[in-house]
Amino acid sequence: MNARPLFFFAQCCIFFKQNARALQALEALLEREPAHHRALSIAGFLYAEQGRTKDALAVLERAAALSPHDPATQFNLGFVLQRAGRHEDAIARLSRAVELQPSLD
Repeated sequence: MNARPLFFFAQCCIFFKQNARALQALEALLEREPAHHRALSIAGFLYAEQGRTKDALAVLERAAALSPHDPATQFNLGFVLQRAGRHEDAIARLSRAVELQPSLD
């Protein structure tokens, strides 16, 4: 199975609150495409939801390095940094996410 169906399946699982299944799909996708920054970003958020902060930070930092201009990745990393008690780093990432977000004007 290629990346697109796995990513779509993971998104559907999240929509239906099946986060464990979503994470399994994302991990399978990342075995095939380890540089898929969107999968890394979402997996990081899901790891954080499971309390796996170290794993979350590792994949989110990889995602941010691969795609430094993605506001969702910056937001997810900021969210996890805040949970980890790294408030200054969290503020920097969340501020960056706001800067990168397209204006709704």
